[in-house]
Amino acid sequence: MRDAIVSYLGHKLILPFYQAQYRQFMASLDEATDLRREFLLDLVRRSRQTAFGERHDFSSIHSIEDFRKAVPIGDYLDLEPYIARVAAGEQTAILPGDEKILAFACTTGTTGVPKLLPVTRRWLDSYQRWWRMWGAKAVTDHPGSATKRKRWLQISGPLHIDKTPSGHAIGMVSAISARYQNPIFQLFYCVPYQIGDLAIPELRQYALARLSMAHSVGFIITITPGNLIHLAQTRDLHKAEIIRDIHDGTLKGLSKIAPASLRSKLSRLLRPMPERARELETIVGQHGTLYPRHYWDLELISCWIAGTVGYQSSNLEPYYGDCPVRDIGYISTEGRHTITTDDQSATGILVPGDSFYEFVPEDGSEPLLPHEIESGHSYSVLLTSANGLFRYTLGDIVRCQGHIGQSPLVEFVRKTSDVSDLEGEKISAGQAIAAVQAGAAALGIEVSGFSFFGERPADGRPRYAIFMEVRNVPDLKRELADRLSATIDDQLVSMNIMYRQKRTDGSLRAPRLVSLPKETWHAFGAIQSRKRRTGESQYKQPAFLSPEQMDELYALLDDLDDQGPAITALAGE
Repeated sequence: MRDAIVSYLGHKLILPFYQAQYRQFMASLDEATDLRREFLLDLVRRSRQTAFGERHDFSSIHSIEDFRKAVPIGDYLDLEPYIARVAAGEQTAILPGDEKILAFACTTGTTGVPKLLPVTRRWLDSYQRWWRMWGAKAVTDHPGSATKRKRWLQISGPLHIDKTPSGHAIGMVSAISARYQNPIFQLFYCVPYQIGDLAIPELRQYALARLSMAHSVGFIITITPGNLIHLAQTRDLHKAEIIRDIHDGTLKGLSKIAPASLRSKLSRLLRPMPERARELETIVGQHGTLYPRHYWDLELISCWIAGTVGYQSSNLEPYYGDCPVRDIGYISTEGRHTITTDDQSATGILVPGDSFYEFVPEDGSEPLLPHEIESGHSYSVLLTSANGLFRYTLGDIVRCQGHIGQSPLVEFVRKTSDVSDLEGEKISAGQAIAAVQAGAAALGIEVSGFSFFGERPADGRPRYAIFMEVRNVPDLKRELADRLSATIDDQLVSMNIMYRQKRTDGSLRAPRLVSLPKETWHAFGAIQSRKRRTGESQYKQPAFLSPEQMDELYALLDDLDDQGPAITALAGE
């Protein structure tokens, strides 16, 4: 009955609503410059009596030019003292007094400092508006995802990671958005967003698989394709238990779920479905495996498809079949920045309002406004938004691919700073160095050089390989290497809240340690110095190897192979 109601709502309400919303969005692109200016000046006016506004003389700002002269470009460290005061209860440090704070979103800064960003009602309305706009185009292009008797599967992060001193919940922005989503839209989802709060990763993955497999799913929304691959593997690994649970209307591990309110909510979703169980058993008998392509007729998968995070989207087909894939767009904890409009393309339309953007050319010249940037050129991004960010450096490089009206088409290219980001953990070079130093000191190992490399194996979850050369241990045995790798892992967990979360929810595997022959890094540095035409004294060992550098390292190791075993994978294989 519920699926029939959802299908009716999709056909009669959701699809027409989305189509009308998208037409309005496209029409607004011709006045995007005015919309952004109006947003900025209204935000400045409302923020005049904040501590930040008083310090930067917001009362004298009446134009974009005034704003740029009064407010310097900054990063999270510049704004963190104000945001910390808000988190402690002093809202007007950087937010207008009439704003309603709903929660704090969490991400990790490039300096290793956890970033907390206030989620206000005004900001969240904007964030959800642009998500709906993205959905409007996606569902319009794939109407079966809303009008057929199929559910949506959205994989969100936890809603409750921690609390601020003032008592506000700290969570992932995806979960906060889901928490405050219109109840009508929540009817479409086959799994409640509260699943993200399950502390035991194996139980979370199992519950996600069991609840979604009971239904026909047509639309999947998540951030990383690696999540989808891992989920498909979990389903197949536990297929017998899942089928039994679906048949009996049970959920293995239900008694371990806390809090009781979540356990009660999940209990209400469970009912015996022997017919569905028999369907799945038949599929196992036919194929020997139980992958989503066998039991779901998917209309659309949405996830990142570009960059290092999106790489594994090319490995989805064996698990999910020949299903269209649409990039979810350029989004971050700071906001939704673009609306992608085509399958298999990461290029999107910069949103026309609710935020003020500036683009800094690669040569470091004066920032440009969105309608001023040029196709084929790359820029770093500055953001001013309603959650306390003013001329904030996002740390991203994007490329302009043209314009529609007064809004550019942009595509994310890479991060600007020395960080590694496989699944949203954003490990900084400082964190990598500190973790290795602490691990080596704890075990009495002298490290002469190391670099991390983010691996994305086609048949498993991503992880970090740590290529290390040591001085005082002639033969790094497996047991000692395992201890060192585990200690480094523990250090990263302790200093990086998002790395901890990604390890906890199973998005990242434990790192593996690779032992290099002595003098490897010296030879590698000489190669890099010659290539860059710099002296060896100027060479800095990279905390993170690029794919090109990884190829060069392997080539070097092949050359050194005559001297003995060139490379030994030890820990975390």
